[in-house]
Amino acid sequence: MANPQAENGHTDINHENMEALYKSELSGSEFRIILYLLRKSWGWHKPDFRMITGKIVTETKLSKKTVCESVNRLVTKRLLIIDKNGRDNTYRFNKDFEQWKVTERLLGSYRKVTTKLPKSNSDKVPKETNKERLKKDTNVSVKKAPNPELNELLDFATSKMFPLQGTTRGNRFSAWNLLKKFGLEKSKWLVLASVECRGKPYSPTISDFTALYKKVGDLVNYYQKNGGKNESRIGEI
Repeated sequence: MANPQAENGHTDINHENMEALYKSELSGSEFRIILYLLRKSWGWHKPDFRMITGKIVTETKLSKKTVCESVNRLVTKRLLIIDKNGRDNTYRFNKDFEQWKVTERLLGSYRKVTTKLPKSNSDKVPKETNKERLKKDTNVSVKKAPNPELNELLDFATSKMFPLQGTTRGNRFSAWNLLKKFGLEKSKWLVLASVECRGKPYSPTISDFTALYKKVGDLVNYYQKNGGKNESRIGEI
């Protein structure tokens, strides 16, 4: 359990500078660089400190790119002042906060604001009718579903010339319900029976999986009465 004590080492910072810092619009990385510099300079009762990028990265856990960009921004904002001494550049914290080029963090600046746009009849987009939506959806091919059995059933239906008209979502949903209720093999038998009965007198009209799921009973009764090829299998449903 950590138990830090002031007598074991502390950094003195006057109240005016502290208040100016927490009121300033600075990024998190910029605050960390400021705290690092104050610890290494004022924490040792020195006015400045020779900052080395590699050491800052190690101690602050910031990336090298973030450190370089943050230091440059702080210099531009006049919170840090560079003292050039030959090859070595030392940095010192600018105590004169009136020279800082920062904006003050305002109360409520993070409050979510929503703007209502004025209503205009000229910009109103006409609503799409159900007929137009159905026509558009009909032209969309049935998309692959993440369920392998459902994909297999849809591929099987396509190979047997089973119609896949209607909305894409409706076909997938009805095919999935068919699978849950009857399983993959029996669902395939129903597809075959539908294709076999297509166009015969008084046979149920089945245009897609939605119709097949709704008319399973009618299809089975018709198929058995008219002696289909797979009558014994259909009788198990």
